[in-house]
Amino acid sequence: MAEPTEYTLEPLREGVDFTLYRGQQHGNPPSVLAKALAAEQPSPQSVRLLEHQYSLATELDEAWAAKPLALTRRQRRTVLILKHPGGEPLDRRGSKASTAIAGAMIDRKNSFGRLR
Repeated sequence: MAEPTEYTLEPLREGVDFTLYRGQQHGNPPSVLAKALAAEQPSPQSVRLLEHQYSLATELDEAWAAKPLALTRRQRRTVLILKHPGGEPLDRRGSKASTAIAGAMIDRKNSFGRLR
């Protein structure tokens, strides 16, 4: 795998503790996601969370999870590198896609409650 500095990172989502990026090498399709600590001085809990997520690499199946590939540092921040499963975040596809998914999840939850 290439070093994180060899990727162009596009921000997908910025949060208080983490920023999620899509990483792409020049001329190639996106191949990694990078979950970076947002603060230069992050909380110990945020660092432990990334370490824990990385520790799950051997237990996750690429068919249903963004598999952790590396835990590294970039620009003085801890970064979890994950294999990019493809696709776009729902919030980039518009509110109709998000609403449809949310509706399907509510329907499934309601169906499950009736089965008990």
